[in-house]
Amino acid sequence: GGGYPGGRFNPPPPPPQPSRGRKGKGKHTSAAQYAQAQLVYKQQLGSWLRENPAMAAVYPHLVAQAGAYYDPPREVGRYMLLCRVVVGTCGKGTAHQRRPDPGTHSAYGPAPCNVPGYMICTFDNAQAYPEYRIHYDGIAPTQRY
Repeated sequence: GGGYPGGRFNPPPPPPQPSRGRKGKGKHTSAAQYAQAQLVYKQQLGSWLRENPAMAAVYPHLVAQAGAYYDPPREVGRYMLLCRVVVGTCGKGTAHQRRPDPGTHSAYGPAPCNVPGYMICTFDNAQAYPEYRIHYDGIAPTQRY
């Protein structure tokens, strides 16, 4: 699906960068050909984001690349992504930790802001996969949940 060869959950690949076409160094691509390829890519990207709206939260840089070819949903309300997360081997974390300790994939430690319990932190985006986008209707903007 998706109107391009990438499939439902894979964004379309960007067009190749233009080359100067030196002898024996690949095919020459003109600026006009590259501009046309960029336009087609943005259209495919906008189509893919419309078909997979939860992916717009996962790949915000692709939303920026699609530009005018992606018009986000105009529904009123709030959203939450329900994700499947792979924790892997978990080690004890520390404050301001930027990467997991060698041999681990995630870290755990006390939750911040005096919240009781523990929190598990993942460090790689590939560890979380969005499965559902939950839309809340009728919640006042000032209401806390």
